[in-house]
Amino acid sequence: MLTSVVIVAAVALAIAGTYLYRQYASAGAHRVFISQAAQADCKPAVDSYMKSHAGSGLSYNERSKSAIILDTAKAQGKQSIAVHPVPALTLNTGARRVVLRPATTYWLSFDGGDDTVAALERKLGSFYKEGRPTTLTAVGDIIPGRTVAKLMAQLGVSYPFTGIASTVKGADVVYGNLEAPLSDRVKPPYKGMAFIAPSTTVQGLKLLGVNIVSLANNHSTNFGLNALTDTMTNLRNTGIEYAGAGMNLAEARSPTIVVAGGTSFAFLDYNSIIGSLNATTTKPGVSWIRMKPWSRDSAEDATMVCDAVRQAKAQGHFVVACFHWSDEYKYAPSQSQRNMAHAACDAGADLVIGSHPHIMQPIEFYNGKLIAYSLGNFIFDQVDPAYTKQGVVMKCRYSGTALTALDLVPYVIQDWCRPVPATGAQGRAILDQLLKISGM
Repeated sequence: MLTSVVIVAAVALAIAGTYLYRQYASAGAHRVFISQAAQADCKPAVDSYMKSHAGSGLSYNERSKSAIILDTAKAQGKQSIAVHPVPALTLNTGARRVVLRPATTYWLSFDGGDDTVAALERKLGSFYKEGRPTTLTAVGDIIPGRTVAKLMAQLGVSYPFTGIASTVKGADVVYGNLEAPLSDRVKPPYKGMAFIAPSTTVQGLKLLGVNIVSLANNHSTNFGLNALTDTMTNLRNTGIEYAGAGMNLAEARSPTIVVAGGTSFAFLDYNSIIGSLNATTTKPGVSWIRMKPWSRDSAEDATMVCDAVRQAKAQGHFVVACFHWSDEYKYAPSQSQRNMAHAACDAGADLVIGSHPHIMQPIEFYNGKLIAYSLGNFIFDQVDPAYTKQGVVMKCRYSGTALTALDLVPYVIQDWCRPVPATGAQGRAILDQLLKISGM
């Protein structure tokens, strides 16, 4: 009898030991390391898998203690499978397609395959194809004053907008730089460099599907702070958000959140051009930073921008950093512009959009982030030089924070104020110029 009890106990201990060993081995097998080079593309997919499979035992650890490694190269001494989490990114410009980012090959290396490894491989291959993509369309400078205001008075407020509306509207987010107050305090002057438009101009913005504009520029306060606050009220009452202005400096610099297409967008907008009434701790105005050409580049302001980007990113937003900057009529962005754009991207901005030069400036794909230095005039009465009447509508498609498609639609401004899509040789010439200055 005693012998039987001893045998049963020994068997039980062996079974328990085997179970504990397997649990320990499984825990070790499910420790994951993602290299710095693979973080941006692979970590969102792994995070998503961990969230939906909490019982898988998957956890992050340092490389030496991990049995699963994601990197741009195979890990020595392990089995490896090639994965392509992010699809290739192509820039579509009419008949021409430019590959901005080829599909990057990463290697999923592991000691021994099991169901978790197989499921992780599937997740990495499908993550950026899951669910509905989010779309964002951006246009350049909207300046509905002067001759534009005159033609709206004669032909109706919709006149400048209807020729391009079908091209612009329909995205989850439609953004533009609104560079004139919308207020009825003053009758719009049809000459000069101070711009204002009637409050009914918001109807034209609605025709475009615009749901957020920047007010951080040098013309939003042309007719004083009351006209600016009128604009803020008119926009909000029409369901259009604004960024880069506020009742005080903290509000002007705070991110404007737009939730659309299942994504939370945070817009941070800054003006660097002289002539604006800048917000203070106690007064309304626009958000401002100091940088060339109108001031020395301010390290303090650059740090403020980057801190704001980091904070918005840490809160889980898709961060769009927008800057009113640059010398006018120069195709090449200055080193100050590039430094600021790159710093914002390095801090976590997912997209950078610039305005003010009145012409197109390059697009750049920097460390996986898109920078559009200037999209050109969009609605404005400028006719000289001729290239100030040209620009592009930028249409982005995202899966999560990964840009998966980019379309540029060229246009020309007709009759002083009315952008219409440019087709044929004219459209190709505009796109070829943009690709040329972008080094593509």
